[in-house]
Amino acid sequence: MPSTLGLLRTTALILCAPAWLAAQQSPPTLTAITPSAAYPGTTLTVTLTGTNFLPGTTVESGTPYITVSNVIVVSTTQITATFTITADGVGSASVSGTSGGVTGSGRVCFTIKRPPVPPAIGSLTPARGNRGASGVKVTIAGVGFTPEMTATINNLGVAIDSLEAVSKTWAYLGLTIAPNAAPGPANLTLTTVAGTSAPVVFTINTPAPTLASVTPAVGAQGTDVPVTLSGTNFFAGATVSSSNPGIAVKNVLVVSETQITAIFTIASNAALGNASVTVTTSGGTSGAAAFAVNPAAPTLTSVSPATGVQGTSVPVTLSGTNFVSGTTVATSNAGITVGNVTAVSTTQATATFTIAANAAVGAVGVTVTKAGGTSAPAAFTVNAVAPSVTSMWPTSGPPGTAVIVTGAHFGPSQGASTVTFNGVNAGAAGSWSDTSITVTVPSGANTGNLVVTVGGVASNGVLFTAGTPPSITTLWPTSGPVGTAVTITGANSEALKAPARSRSAASVREPPPTGAPPVLR
Repeated sequence: MPSTLGLLRTTALILCAPAWLAAQQSPPTLTAITPSAAYPGTTLTVTLTGTNFLPGTTVESGTPYITVSNVIVVSTTQITATFTITADGVGSASVSGTSGGVTGSGRVCFTIKRPPVPPAIGSLTPARGNRGASGVKVTIAGVGFTPEMTATINNLGVAIDSLEAVSKTWAYLGLTIAPNAAPGPANLTLTTVAGTSAPVVFTINTPAPTLASVTPAVGAQGTDVPVTLSGTNFFAGATVSSSNPGIAVKNVLVVSETQITAIFTIASNAALGNASVTVTTSGGTSGAAAFAVNPAAPTLTSVSPATGVQGTSVPVTLSGTNFVSGTTVATSNAGITVGNVTAVSTTQATATFTIAANAAVGAVGVTVTKAGGTSAPAAFTVNAVAPSVTSMWPTSGPPGTAVIVTGAHFGPSQGASTVTFNGVNAGAAGSWSDTSITVTVPSGANTGNLVVTVGGVASNGVLFTAGTPPSITTLWPTSGPVGTAVTITGANSEALKAPARSRSAASVREPPPTGAPPVLR
């Protein structure tokens, strides 16, 4: 049974007051104490309410469980004091007072509460919540719940919005879970004046990831493809999978909650077509995004022959890898038409390049294309048609002589084309067409071949004799019928030489018929 503690309020008489004053003082009365209860082992300030409280009043405790100190007479109707309750204190106390030797008439009750039971958590419903969730309401079942109870959770990303103890065994907890809250288990505890409960796990879930795209969305057999996956709810430890066993996923890196990078190593025999790619985290597995495996792109190492002339058709052989039926060949020169493409094997194809007469001259990029992609270009060069010289007039002469050169493929204008006399450039021509050139023998020219060069391509050479022109001093006879032999005498007659004849420098003769003079040819 609880014990009773009597507390006597006494109002001390003023020092040296006559005895009759004490005899006439009204006894104090005590009507209330606040608070009126406390737990063992606590120290608290109490307020006593009543009448006839005078300075010097002392407060006494009749129990060994409470020590009274710091008594202050606030007014004739109020006193404050400090109660220190021992840890083993039990029961209730009846408080009375004495003042100036006069014992008060009223008593108040102060109860020492039984030691409280620390809270204990039996269950949480729900026991988990998703990152980014707000307004999460958790029902807590257990014992030892009190109105002043507080809750703590050891995850900085989880905020406790409210805690309501409905009874000693039920409470409601309100939570907000930040989007970046650390996923996984977190310890939840409840604390009252009696102590702190053992922790119970509340798990922060990661929502299932979503996968919006894989970039690039295609890759060729036999290649390593760096890819970027975009979506939501990507977290450390996420894995990436493909439905194609020929795709090995490597170097997965969670860059952020919305981006993952990885390398797809595609086997050379990986199945062609779309594969499903997914992302998996502790929150689940995403929906699938498509990634297509294409045939390996072709490679082109050479084109043979690697040159062709304008206006010709050139059969070529292309060497490389991954050639298949249906492979196409293209060039960067619009003047080349590609035909008769045949994939002879996976490493060789043949084709015909038909080069237009006006096709651009110079280097051309040749590529091979199939379903797996397009090769890097290989070189093919279009050369201009070689000019040809068929005749010229005159075939000899000193510098300054105008020479008419006849032939083909000279081009419509001179441009950068040249005419040389035994290597000496004649400079600008007087006229220039595709079949005829008029040019002047340059100073310093020597006997040798005349050559026309167009687009860097040289013509055949035709002999031109450079020097003083022949002069005729005598001609005999000076007349005669057809067939008459004529003797010409003069200087520099070598200019009149023909390749099959040998003639002197002084005259040009042919043996005439017997008894006839020489014949000039």
